[in-house]
Amino acid sequence: MPETEKPQRHIGAMLIALVVGVVLGVAYLQLLHVALDILWTDIPKAIDNVTLDRIYTLVFLVVGASLVVWLRRSSGVFGHSPLDGLAVHVDPIRSSLISLAAVVISLFSGAVLGPEAGLIAMGTALGVWMSKLAKAGETEKEKLVKVAVLGAVIGLVVNMGAGGTINIVSVPLELAWMDFVWAIPVAIVSSLIIVAIRLPAYYLRDWGDARPPHVYRGAIVGLLIAIVAIIGIALSEADPRLILGSGEGYIEQVLAITSVSTIVIIIIAKGIAYSLCLGGGLRGGPIFPAMFIGGAVGAIFIQLGAGAEVNMLAASGVLAATCTGLKLNFKAMVIVAVVFGLLLGSPLLIPSCLIGMVIGDILRHLLSKVPGVGPVADEPDTVPTAATA
Repeated sequence: MPETEKPQRHIGAMLIALVVGVVLGVAYLQLLHVALDILWTDIPKAIDNVTLDRIYTLVFLVVGASLVVWLRRSSGVFGHSPLDGLAVHVDPIRSSLISLAAVVISLFSGAVLGPEAGLIAMGTALGVWMSKLAKAGETEKEKLVKVAVLGAVIGLVVNMGAGGTINIVSVPLELAWMDFVWAIPVAIVSSLIIVAIRLPAYYLRDWGDARPPHVYRGAIVGLLIAIVAIIGIALSEADPRLILGSGEGYIEQVLAITSVSTIVIIIIAKGIAYSLCLGGGLRGGPIFPAMFIGGAVGAIFIQLGAGAEVNMLAASGVLAATCTGLKLNFKAMVIVAVVFGLLLGSPLLIPSCLIGMVIGDILRHLLSKVPGVGPVADEPDTVPTAATA
C-alpha cells in the first residue's frame, strides 16, 4: 500500500475506534446497571430476611474480593490501583481484559468503587486491537488507544445523560448569592473528608495491595467491608446501595434524607468501605463514591440550616470531593464543571461545580504532603516469577 494511504487508513481506524468505544461504553454500563440492580436490589428484596441478607452481603464481598485478588495474582496482571486516579496505559489486550474482569468482579461484589476504570481497560483493549488490524506503528497505536478510551468515556457521559443517573434537579432552580457563599464550606468539608479517606487507604495499600497480592488478605478486606456495610445499614436503616457500590445513581436519594444522624452514618460507613476498597486490592474507579460523599455533605449543610438550594451545595460537594483525588489543570476543571453541571441537571449548577473544583484543587495542593492526597503512583505492573495462590 502506498505511504500516502497510511494516514487515511489510520484516521479511518480512529473514527471506528471512537464510535465502537462509545457503543461498548454504553453497553458495558447498561449491563452493569442491570446486573447490579439484580444482585443488590432485587435479590435482597426477595430474601426479605435480615439475617440471610447479612450473610448474603458477607459472602458476596468475601468471595468477590478473594476472586479479584486471585485473578490478579494468578495472571500476574496487577492492574491499576484506584488510588492512582485514572490513567491510560498502552497495555496488551490480555492485560486490559484481565483488568476489566477484575473491575467487573469488584463491582458485582458490592465494592465502593466506580465503573470508569473498566471503561479505560475496555477502551485500551479496543485501541490495541484496532492498531493491530490497521498495522499501526507505536505512535499511531498510542493515539488509537486514547481515541478508543475517549469513545468509552463519551459512552459514560451519554449513558449518564440519557439515564439521568446523577441528575439531582427535580424543580427549576433560582440562583442566589448565598448559594455560592455556602458552597465554599461544603467544598472544604467534602475535600477534607476525602483526604481523611485516602490517608488510611495509602497505608493499607502496602499490605492489602502488595505485589503480588495475597488472596487471604483480599478475603480479610472483603470481610471488613461487609462488616462496615452491615453495621452502617443496621444503624441508618437506609437502602444498602447508599453504602455499598459506587453510589452515583443515589445522590438524589441521599439529598432527600432529613435526618442528619442518618446521613452522617451513611458517610462514615461508605467512607470506611471506600477507603478499604481504595487500598485493599480491589479494582475500580475512584470518582463516583467521592461524588456521592460530596453530595451527602451538601445534604447535611441543608439540614443544619444552610440558607441555600440543596442542589447547589450538593454540586459543590460532588466536584470538590472528585477534584481532591484527581490532578487537573484549570482548563480541564472548567470542562468538567460544565459537563457535570449539565449532567447534574441544570446549567445553573455550573458555577457551584466550578467553585467546588477550584477549592478541591487548592486543598489538594495545600495538603499535598499528606500521604494519599491526589493521585498516588502505581508500582510497576510486572509479572511475578512465581505466583501461587
